[in-house]
Amino acid sequence: MTRSQKFGSLLFKYRSFTPLPLIVLVFAFFPPGTWPAIEPWPLVFGLILALAGEAIRVHSCGHAAEGTSGRESTFRADDLNTSGFYSICRNPLYLGNLLLMGGILLVYANPWALLLGMSFLGLQYHFVILAEEYYLGNKYGAEFEAFRDSAPRLLPAPAKWRNPDRPFQGSRVIWQEIDTIFNTIALFIITLAWKAKHTGSAMPARFFLLSLLALTLVYLALKTRKKKLVKKSIQKKRPAGGGP
Repeated sequence: MTRSQKFGSLLFKYRSFTPLPLIVLVFAFFPPGTWPAIEPWPLVFGLILALAGEAIRVHSCGHAAEGTSGRESTFRADDLNTSGFYSICRNPLYLGNLLLMGGILLVYANPWALLLGMSFLGLQYHFVILAEEYYLGNKYGAEFEAFRDSAPRLLPAPAKWRNPDRPFQGSRVIWQEIDTIFNTIALFIITLAWKAKHTGSAMPARFFLLSLLALTLVYLALKTRKKKLVKKSIQKKRPAGGGP
């Protein structure tokens, strides 16, 4: 494993936290603005981009095989996903994340923040993908090489689309994507609130605060429900004798 691949493995392990310093940096040193003469279209296009990114993630996770496309801190691929969005892009989840962040930064309306954010994520995913491909190449050998040759790494090739091999698993993807959906909506609300403060928007801060509070309560309720379902599932799998 090369140094770049080792660095990618480290970034993969902490990928849920690495954007946090970027967000703090943007809010602290790159004030939000407006796009003169074209408002409110950046808000519309930003929202469309973010929704498209989440839609790609939901579709990819919903049709993915068990033991793949998860949120583990270590690489895991019990199967090789090659259909659906994976047939036109080998890393649809990272593509979705780029669209999500791009949409939010477009709404933020600071060109330097947009450039910094997209460069940061693009560089991070470059190293992470190198590490993932090393892992998949060792595990699947020629099968992964064929997949690598058939689908581009990140930029989609729509002409190569192949319908998903597996049915969509709605319940699984809801629980799997709950954190991403919450983080995206919460960041959107915080971005709009920060922008309103700096641009003198008529929208009251209380509106954003109440929206974020309501979103958090719904999120916590769903997370509690998820834990109960997981606990119940584990109990069902235990032997009748009550052993560990």
